[in-house]
Amino acid sequence: MAAIEMLARLKADTSGFTTAIKRAEDSLAQFGNSAQSFGSTVSDKMSRAGSSLNSFGDSAAKTGAIASLSLTTPLMLAGGTALRTASDFESSMSQVAQAVGLPASQVKDLSDLAIQMGASTQFSANEAAQAMVELAKGGFDPAAISGGALNATMSLAAAGGLQLADAGTQIVASMNSFGLSAGQSSQIADALAGAANASAADVSDLGQALTQAASQAAVSGQSLQGTTAALAAMADMGIKGSDAGTSLKTMLTRLIPATDEAAGAMADYGLNFVNADGSMKSLTEVAGQLKSQLGGLGEAEKSKALETIFGTDAMRGAAAMMNVGAEGMAKYEAATSAAGNATSAAAARMGPTQKAMEELSGAVETGWLKVGEVMAP
Repeated sequence: MAAIEMLARLKADTSGFTTAIKRAEDSLAQFGNSAQSFGSTVSDKMSRAGSSLNSFGDSAAKTGAIASLSLTTPLMLAGGTALRTASDFESSMSQVAQAVGLPASQVKDLSDLAIQMGASTQFSANEAAQAMVELAKGGFDPAAISGGALNATMSLAAAGGLQLADAGTQIVASMNSFGLSAGQSSQIADALAGAANASAADVSDLGQALTQAASQAAVSGQSLQGTTAALAAMADMGIKGSDAGTSLKTMLTRLIPATDEAAGAMADYGLNFVNADGSMKSLTEVAGQLKSQLGGLGEAEKSKALETIFGTDAMRGAAAMMNVGAEGMAKYEAATSAAGNATSAAAARMGPTQKAMEELSGAVETGWLKVGEVMAP
């Protein structure tokens, strides 16, 4: 008799369990079909699924609890991921709005651009937003950010394997130093990628060096391409990173003699780095003079001349210029001037599978973002 009663109870419980599972399946199907529908109703669906499972009775309580947990836990985790993604993105865009001096509601175009970049590139929407923060803090308005600065930042980051925020800082510093417009910002990414391709340095090394040297180079009338070419030449001599930038910066200040002894040495060796109109000669011309006037000297005399004119730190940069001469510098500068360097470098950096995986990751993050926006309070 007890056995018959137990079988009857189990049959009833199984029926209730089956009904609950069907309800849960319906809820999950709705989630898969519409992220927006999921976002607005997920709490209610999870609650109903849990209530149905828990109504099986005391004899099925354990089964109901396990089934409820297996269904609700993934949904809760998904919801948490979506909300976290949306919250992070919202915070980044709020920082962008503050930096450009506009209400958050007036940077929707930038928000849409970041989401678009997250869906179509190897970077996430939130990474794009963080890059916008750096660009905005650097003084760029929404038009400049969307007009080329963000694309240049993403190209530079992809070419050098940099974080987008770091690439944004580099773009800002270089654009400000050389007085480039947003439409010219791609030249920065191309120059650094070209210099890296032509030398022993990587994009990160060259970016650090350019940060140190850019302001003085611009004051001295040097171009972005000529400056990065000089840094590439120095890298091939083993002088890299901020060390190279500091050495080049100091060398540029010594093109006009800083002491009577330096002026005398420059006169003795026939060196003159100033044009008739008072402008500074290009670094290619400087390299040509150094090689032609000092290159044939004995090692001791050559070293003494460089130290007297440029000082102990800057003489390393001058020595690199002297070794490559005008012809060598022209080759480096041609490498830094070619358009599309950054795009080519980025493409070569990743194989098809890795690129596809990176782009998929960005698209998935964009999907969580969309869901999280709907779920957010």
